[in-house]
Amino acid sequence: MIHNLYEDYTHKRPAAFELRGKKIDVKDWKEMLIETGNLLFDIDEKIISSFPYNSKMNGKKVVYFSFEREPSMRSPRKLKDLDLYIATNHSAKHIRNIISNMIKQYKISISDFKIYLKADYSELH
Repeated sequence: MIHNLYEDYTHKRPAAFELRGKKIDVKDWKEMLIETGNLLFDIDEKIISSFPYNSKMNGKKVVYFSFEREPSMRSPRKLKDLDLYIATNHSAKHIRNIISNMIKQYKISISDFKIYLKADYSELH
């Protein structure tokens, strides 16, 4: 079953995501965030490079995107071809929101981002 960015992903694990016909396998939400960044970099490097300077792409107190490993960043991970770090220590819901914001900056419809789940542990909680 295909899911989208409008759903609640608490207690759910991703298997893959798809954007613009490219499907990428992931093991967790952190990897989905990084791989989304890598894919968006391939689409247009200039847009993702502007994220550290865009107040809409960062929190009020916490930096999500930076060209340096900021001490305030939680679990920063670097994109593959750009010296850009993304904070990855977030809940599934927060990662979903960050990805939604990233896609909006590219003027891509939220419904174009498809999520495939590996597991749903909702009933256990």
